[in-house]
Amino acid sequence: MDGDVRIQLVTSAYVYSAAHDFFNDVGAGSRLGTVASLAGKTFTAGVFNAASLSYTGVAAASVVAGCVGYLWTGAEGTSRLIWFEDRNADGIPMAFTADGNPITISWPLGQVFSI
Repeated sequence: MDGDVRIQLVTSAYVYSAAHDFFNDVGAGSRLGTVASLAGKTFTAGVFNAASLSYTGVAAASVVAGCVGYLWTGAEGTSRLIWFEDRNADGIPMAFTADGNPITISWPLGQVFSI
């Protein structure tokens, strides 16, 4: 899979809307930590997968409420949003409080998302 697919952790201040189409629709005040690019990306039979990653820069006591994936073009206003996730593989809200250490993200069921 070509392209720089990135993930941004967000607080509950970000409220998903189907009208959001580019990364600039994710308000700067709702973003947490350092943006991470996905490695080892594959897209096969409608399933997108990537390697696990270590997400950094989330301050202790910050509440992570979800994540946004997007295709980085070099500008927020043209970087297309791909997915938003606020629940884990069991459908339980993923909200958790960070402790200031790197956050390891492993994709449930061996996939980031499927279409």
